Amino acid sequence: MWDRLAVWIIRQPMAMILLLAASLSFAIFRADEVRMSYQFSRLLPVNDSVHIRYEWFKKNFAQVSNTVILAVETTSPEDQRFLDHWLSLADSLRQVSGVAEVITFSNALELKKDVSNAKFQFKPVFEGKPSMSRWVSILNDSLPFYRGIFVNEDGSAVLAYVQIDTQSLYNERIITIIGEIQQMLNTFEASTGLEVKISGIPYLRMGNVAQLKKEIYQFVLLATGVTALLFFLFLRNLKATLISLFVVGTGVIWSLALMSIFDFEITLLTSLIPPLVIVIGIPNCIFLINKFHYEYKNHKNRILALQRTIAKIGNAIFFSNLTTAFGFFALAFTRSSTLVEFGLVASLSILAVFVHSIVIITLYYLYAPAPKERHIKHFDRRWLGGWIRIIQHAVFNKRPLIYGIGAVVILTSIAGMLKMETSGRITDDLNKNSKTYQDLKFIEEKSGGVEPLEIIIDTKKNLSARRLNTIKTLAAIQDSLKAIGIERSMSLAGLSKFATQAYYFGDPAAYRTPTTQESRFMSRFLKGSFDQSNVLMRSLNDESGRFLRIHTLVRDLNTLEMMALRNQIEAILDQVMEDTGFTGFVTGASVLFLEGTRYLVRNLIQSLGIAILLISMLMFYLFRSWKMVLISLVTNFIPLLFTAGFMGFAGIPLKPSTLLVFGIAFGISVDDTIHFLAKYRQDLQKTDWDIPLSIQMAINETGVSMFYTSVILFSGFIIFTFSGFGGTVALGLLVSLTLLVAMLTNLFLLPAFALSLHRILADEDFDNPPIQVVDPDDAPDSELIETSEDNKAGSSDQFGK
Repeated sequence: MWDRLAVWIIRQPMAMILLLAASLSFAIFRADEVRMSYQFSRLLPVNDSVHIRYEWFKKNFAQVSNTVILAVETTSPEDQRFLDHWLSLADSLRQVSGVAEVITFSNALELKKDVSNAKFQFKPVFEGKPSMSRWVSILNDSLPFYRGIFVNEDGSAVLAYVQIDTQSLYNERIITIIGEIQQMLNTFEASTGLEVKISGIPYLRMGNVAQLKKEIYQFVLLATGVTALLFFLFLRNLKATLISLFVVGTGVIWSLALMSIFDFEITLLTSLIPPLVIVIGIPNCIFLINKFHYEYKNHKNRILALQRTIAKIGNAIFFSNLTTAFGFFALAFTRSSTLVEFGLVASLSILAVFVHSIVIITLYYLYAPAPKERHIKHFDRRWLGGWIRIIQHAVFNKRPLIYGIGAVVILTSIAGMLKMETSGRITDDLNKNSKTYQDLKFIEEKSGGVEPLEIIIDTKKNLSARRLNTIKTLAAIQDSLKAIGIERSMSLAGLSKFATQAYYFGDPAAYRTPTTQESRFMSRFLKGSFDQSNVLMRSLNDESGRFLRIHTLVRDLNTLEMMALRNQIEAILDQVMEDTGFTGFVTGASVLFLEGTRYLVRNLIQSLGIAILLISMLMFYLFRSWKMVLISLVTNFIPLLFTAGFMGFAGIPLKPSTLLVFGIAFGISVDDTIHFLAKYRQDLQKTDWDIPLSIQMAINETGVSMFYTSVILFSGFIIFTFSGFGGTVALGLLVSLTLLVAMLTNLFLLPAFALSLHRILADEDFDNPPIQVVDPDDAPDSELIETSEDNKAGSSDQFGK
């Protein structure tokens, strides 16, 4: 098939150029339509019960994950100059389009008992500057409802809350809104010399999007620069470097086009696909150009060299790209929309760049002048020959040492792997030295947390939300929450305590849940005082009055800590509501991320198993030898074990970003195995089953390309360590490390296995597979002979003559 394809491309170059131009024009048109995502990655399937509950919660309650928290550290919270600037900042922020409200201490309301009209009324606590000189003591001592909300317990930090219009939360407007807020904070800081800390779910999400936009271009440029530099250093051929960059450039365009075609948005994961395409696509170019130069060096016939290049290694490159694509495509089995999108687009993009590499490189060398001597001198470099001789010496003379090192690596890696832990935080993707992360930690320290955690109580009956027994249940739950470290939470129980205090004319000692008798006396004052038109009320119970909300903010906890906290809360709910007939559940952004992480850990391990199964079946189809497949798996499992051990010793936890490493790296590292075994099988047939000579020949030819591609892949993935996202840094570091070890196992351990176990491995099935990965026939193809004039001029008018 590949021989016929080579003939067709060489004989029909204009048709291929027109087809290539048409497809590229279509891809550019579609790539221009791709959109950014303005939400956190959707880790859970849409039909997961936790996801369904969270969506129901967002639909039925007001003020959900729309608050940006501001904090300023000050030793003089009542200083008039500070207050003027702080309140002026709040006024300015209210003018920002998309800001629904800015809540500071000056917005505090208190309940007043209107005896003449028998009702409670909300009145501003502060109506002028004189009273603000005592605002801290007034709120913390006189009005316990506000304790810790606007100033922390020790009075060292003042807080404010910017509520974003829900219509602007999940589109590009959020970037503009946060940008304008940040400009006003900068002005405040310049005027006062005080630094404003900022955090909250909208801010964290916006920070992800803004960083994402910057890094897409940054990593495409870095990947292009690094791979181009290494490519040129290895081959010392500028034109070959440029045409290879054109190949991967078309792959990048098609990756964006595929996102648009499938109506996927650019997320943190899918933003990695363009640089991945560059890094993974360049090895195709190296194998093709290296093979073309190798063939041309042997017989100086450019057209024949092109035909043999495609015919001999077209299948090998195709199947090596297919194994890489399988490593990504297996992610589609997780049913997580984020990973399904990533896996589908990445796998198709890899196959697209393979097609482009075959077509574009063939067309280029059809029209380009024949290679000169300086273009093929890289085969004769002394250091490269020395590297190949080291490999051959070790394989033929030091196999016990190779096996011993392998055994030590395996045992050490297993010991490290036993230390691995599963963890995940909302802030995993944040750089720990960034201002965003430091601000979050400051606000956590001063106010208790920034991540929303919600407890929903189902009373089973409409209009039962404000019954005294219901209020007492809420109060009991909140009191129990304090015992597990959640000091501050908000529910209708807090409003009922506020109402009791108001009934006794503002006496702070009366801030408590009313008794049955007090409740009866207060009932006529409560009628009409609280209704669903009040935003606070709509945020604490649903429209039917059946479902109640307890809202709190928690610290940035890892998966195990959050799981333990949720279990404690659920135990409290079971205990307090045992005899009430009520039920409840825990939700919120923090719980959604917890369950998403747990879901991905389970399913990514499953997807890794699927990837290994698919790749194993493919290799069996190629070589028809389960023995060879098993040896190949051992060779490529060792790098995965090494990385797992490294993670355990380095304290890098298992989480979505680090779990991705294993499937991706396995799919890529198997490529070298396929190339070596393909060449080894070809040489077995050439040498009439001279095992040592065949292994030596296979190392000679594939060792150079394997070294080149592994170095480029290592360098290409290591650029991700420059990311501002912790998960991307971990992904880049660990994949690079895995591929480096995989290069060594494929260059040393795989040939050693083939030499030591040749009587077991190289059986009749291996000799006669169902398809030819490479064409063993070195006889010239009589259909495509290039004349000496063609060879000198590089023209294509004599093709086929």
